[in-house]
Amino acid sequence: MKAVFLITVTALAMLAELLAGNVGIYLPLTAYAVFYFTCSISAAAGVAAAIVAGTVLDLIYGRTLLLTPLILLAALAAGWSLRRNQMETLLEAALPGMAIGATAALGAAALRMPGGQPPSWLLLWQAVWFGSIGLLLLPLTVFVLDSAARTLGLPEFLKETRSRLNRNPLGSRPRRVRERLVNPNRRKEGE
Repeated sequence: MKAVFLITVTALAMLAELLAGNVGIYLPLTAYAVFYFTCSISAAAGVAAAIVAGTVLDLIYGRTLLLTPLILLAALAAGWSLRRNQMETLLEAALPGMAIGATAALGAAALRMPGGQPPSWLLLWQAVWFGSIGLLLLPLTVFVLDSAARTLGLPEFLKETRSRLNRNPLGSRPRRVRERLVNPNRRKEGE
């Protein structure tokens, strides 16, 4: 079921990216879907999906150099480096979304850039724009795909949330308060 979900969502993301590209809007939806599967299913599944989806996109666009798999892997690495081990809220997915959007925009600009000409300031604004769009798109993608994964009984991107008292802000193990350490003068019930 995981493989069917991964293939279906990646194909739909590629289709939406192609349809938006035909209108003239660049949306790196495939990069967000690949990052979702990397965090929820496994890193190997995400890397394989990035390579296959990037190759298919390049073949559909008719590019002679297959650079989109490298761009998707770079965007995946940028998002992976900024993620936390266990993301518990949608806001924690915003920063990796920004990194994925900016990296994918820089990669797409590198594909369009004619050889030998220096990049213009427009490239910087594109990276900022797609980074800010990624702040919204990845949490939206996580929300939609997590609800579908929950319905299908598949692993989710957002892990189970624990109560605030049981969370350690520096690590993942819950805090335990020992009564003797808090109040050493307190007597036990039987004394």
